[in-house]
Amino acid sequence: MDKNEIYYEITTIHNLFLYETTQYGDPLYSRAHMLYADWCRDITDQLNSVIGFNGGSDIELKSYLSSMQLTNEQKKKIWEIRKTPIFKKIMGESALKLKPELETLLGKRITSDGITVLFENEAKVSVKDEDTLWEEHDLNSNKLEELLASGRITKEQYQNYDMALGYIYGYFVSQSKGEQIPLRKISDKEYEKIELLSVENHISPSEQLTEETQEMLEEFQEVQEIALSSKTTGRKK
Repeated sequence: MDKNEIYYEITTIHNLFLYETTQYGDPLYSRAHMLYADWCRDITDQLNSVIGFNGGSDIELKSYLSSMQLTNEQKKKIWEIRKTPIFKKIMGESALKLKPELETLLGKRITSDGITVLFENEAKVSVKDEDTLWEEHDLNSNKLEELLASGRITKEQYQNYDMALGYIYGYFVSQSKGEQIPLRKISDKEYEKIELLSVENHISPSEQLTEETQEMLEEFQEVQEIALSSKTTGRKK
């Protein structure tokens, strides 16, 4: 396990936490920023706890990591954190900032969008299935290796771009499984509607939100099934 990646993850997520705390006054998404900050703080605390780092500057973190040896148990715990939808969302969305550069470099679009299907008389864009996404990741990663071998990019650029690809496609695969729907960005106005509906339905706001999320997941799964069927038969519906 590359300790440079761990350093990058902890510092990236911590910096996102600091940014989110400056956005609490957003008139449209204040609650979303607060929630996102909580997620960032929680993931950072988990990673720091696993490696036994008690907090400090980026320089102190780098020095600490360079002087330690990760145990198999620590590596296992870090992999478990990396598997969580929240981690995939945070690192994936951060890595997507490099998407324009990567697309220019690779000469192709990087997207999770699948085929458009007709669902309840409405056109819906599906998400590519997991196998397709990982195949695309491997092709793009191989292309980066070719660019490195030809001297078009440096070793450092290759490492940064390849790492970003991993985070991006990990996020896309998470989307394809519906894992990101519960983590969707909700506006303050939407939260207010959920609270009003919860009063009408005599349930708590969290229960109302869970019900709406479940409905969205069921619709998503139906769209994915239609898309998979279309892919299998070679026809678009």
